Amino acid sequence: MKSPNMLATLAVASCLLLAPGTSALATSIAVSDVGTDSPPDSHTGSAYDSSTGKYYRRNYFSSGLLVYNSLADFEANVNSTTLSLSGGGTAGTYFAVMDGKVYSRTDDFSNSVSVWDASTGAKLASTTIAGMTGTNGSGTFDWGGYSGMNFIDDGDSLYLVGKSTGSGWIVDGMDSGLNVTSSLSYSVSSPGYAFIINGTLFSSKDFFSPTIDRAMNLSTGLESVVDFTLTGFGSGFLYLTNFDYVSETDTLYIHELQTGRMYKVAGASDAFGVPASSVPDSGSTAILMGSALAMIALLRRQLSCA
Repeated sequence: MKSPNMLATLAVASCLLLAPGTSALATSIAVSDVGTDSPPDSHTGSAYDSSTGKYYRRNYFSSGLLVYNSLADFEANVNSTTLSLSGGGTAGTYFAVMDGKVYSRTDDFSNSVSVWDASTGAKLASTTIAGMTGTNGSGTFDWGGYSGMNFIDDGDSLYLVGKSTGSGWIVDGMDSGLNVTSSLSYSVSSPGYAFIINGTLFSSKDFFSPTIDRAMNLSTGLESVVDFTLTGFGSGFLYLTNFDYVSETDTLYIHELQTGRMYKVAGASDAFGVPASSVPDSGSTAILMGSALAMIALLRRQLSCA
């Protein structure tokens, strides 16, 4: 049984992780150049379906998606076909493809989302998401790009990340029928971009910054200050728009608008400190850590951070 002192310590730790100005270990993460995105545009998005091994890319306001049969074909930008999506296709920048289905916002202005068959392009369902706004500019990442209502996955779970109609942002867990299965508040005002690796959401405060400064554990809702800086883009002005994590190869793909190029981070889970095998093998240690995280989540609701 945990003592009152231990519970207080866990509560303080939770407060410190959320405190503005909390120092974090600065870490540099190198990116490598994949190649030219053709044509370069601000609304390029990409997504991988681990169930089929196919990679999908969307260019600007195209009513369809480019489909590559493998990651190698995607990186080389060869041998692609076009999948036409009914009802106008995907809108915005971020979208996801899981288990043969394409998930995206329905249009570029509302809080409506849809799902399509990734083989036929037929629209399967649409719905609206309460409490989330899709208004361009005020309801998107800070560069606009109709990047509201963003479907993001980590290869295992599907999430919808968007601006709250109140304050801050919301991260909703989603199922294949567009039902919200969980909902977390994320205390950022206007992030520049985001991605999810092994159940942890990472974000940057500006689209032109290579530094990722915030993170949230999507199992516990615990937020933390982090300091990861992407290096290797060159010396020009950065315009980072779309990020997509492929768990199968542990690779984070990044679209940079100014140069119209795709970049990647190999070994991304280790680089960002969230490896899939991060839970210790020791039974007692695993139980202790799990209990501690659960206690922190509960205490955040019960104790104030003085």
